[in-house]
Order: sequence, then C-alpha cells, then structure tokens
Amino acid sequence: VIPERSGPVILETTPEIHEINVLVGDSIFFDVIAVDLQGDSLLYYWTLDNDSLTVDTCVTVTFEERGEFAVECFVSDGELSDSTMWVVNASEFYLEGHSPDRLDITARRGEVVDFSFDVVALDGIELSYAWTHIDRNQRQNLIGEAETAEFLFNQSGDQSIIGEVRSGEGSEDRIWQIHV
Repeated sequence: VIPERSGPVILETTPEIHEINVLVGDSIFFDVIAVDLQGDSLLYYWTLDNDSLTVDTCVTVTFEERGEFAVECFVSDGELSDSTMWVVNASEFYLEGHSPDRLDITARRGEVVDFSFDVVALDGIELSYAWTHIDRNQRQNLIGEAETAEFLFNQSGDQSIIGEVRSGEGSEDRIWQIHV
C-alpha cells in the first residue's frame, strides 16, 4: 500500500557503518541510494559539518586534519525529505580491535590472559602503551608498557585491566572487566 503522499526513503548507504575511524589524509567514498514512492525526481544535498559539499548522489571526502566530522546527506523530492549522517573521527592512530575481543570476561584463578591492541597508525607515529591492573580491593598497579601485556590472575573476585595507547595529545583506552 502506497500512501497518497510520502517523502523519499533511503534504502542503502555506503559505508554501512555510521561511526568511522580514519587516519588523517584518508579519503572515504559516501553513497546513498533512495527512492520516492510517487516516482518524483530526487535532489541530493551533501554537507560536511554543515558546509555544502555537492548535490550529487555520492561524494568522496578527504579528511586532511584531526578531529570529528559530520558528513550528512539530505534527500528531497522538493517537498519532503529524509537524511542520513556519518560521524568520522580522523586521527594519527585508532584502535581497530583488541584481544580479548570481549571487554567482560571470566578467568580461572591461576590463569594467564594475554591483552593486546590492533592499532592502525600513520607511518612515523610513535606510540606508547600503559597496562594497569585494578585488583579486587581497587588498588591500581602498572603491569607493563609494552605493546602487549600478559597477566596472571592469582586472586579471585572482580578485577579490571586498563590498556591505553598514546601518541602526542591523542589517546585511546579499553577497560576489561574480569571476574576470576
């Protein structure tokens, strides 16, 4: 059933993920596929942080500097509209993953668990790491400053491991909650 009057509908977006990390200098291709149920022609209007980019169906944006950027596409039939937005964080490095991949884990007393990050960084960027254990009594202990850390859980109870990656002013961290 088609309503008598409805606005355009966005069917598909590229990229599909709407929160994106990129390195400074990277380019991303954005595309929107939309339809109008009444068959009206559609106008596409793209913005980057509310500044006009283009009125094409797609756009490629290069992120030349650090920061968080909003890329938005408005699709209109001249009367009604629909929109979609991506939030892009451009930096010298970002975390693409971590191990263990779950941040809430259970370990046996006496078990050794390895912790690591999958970091994507610009060439020449120097990264530093810090790994901190918070025991069941909330005492903090630095357990390493290498790219990876392994920790022997010899106490039972709820504990945490905080992993941090730093470069200049930027930092990323993850906190694993471990029940032993």
